[in-house]
Amino acid sequence: MGGGNDTFLFAALPTRTGGILTINNWVGNQAGGIDGTNDRLVFLGDVAAPGSFANVFSQGDVSFNGFGSGFTAIPFGTSSYEIVPVPEPSAIGIVVGLIGLIGYREYTRRSSAAFQFGRKPRC
Repeated sequence: MGGGNDTFLFAALPTRTGGILTINNWVGNQAGGIDGTNDRLVFLGDVAAPGSFANVFSQGDVSFNGFGSGFTAIPFGTSSYEIVPVPEPSAIGIVVGLIGLIGYREYTRRSSAAFQFGRKPRC
């Protein structure tokens, strides 16, 4: 893919005989592209139809360079869908960890504020 502004539109898939599809230099958003700023892989038709990308390729058969293997098909308009990478498990763990740290910080901040005013902290 190119510099973050490429759209590839596929109307049909050829017969697949195995191997891994590796998508290099993909610049985009895992929630879907925004016109003019992201690379896009768009497929015409229904994602559940026989012969669709999601039915031809399994999760382990597609690799976005820098994201690992796996893909998600998200709606793109009314008669097509876009393929984006699946977030890495470590990225999900980081988000959960950050939410926990923010919650702990707020808990300790409320506890210390309550002691300053001579009140017991609420749990």
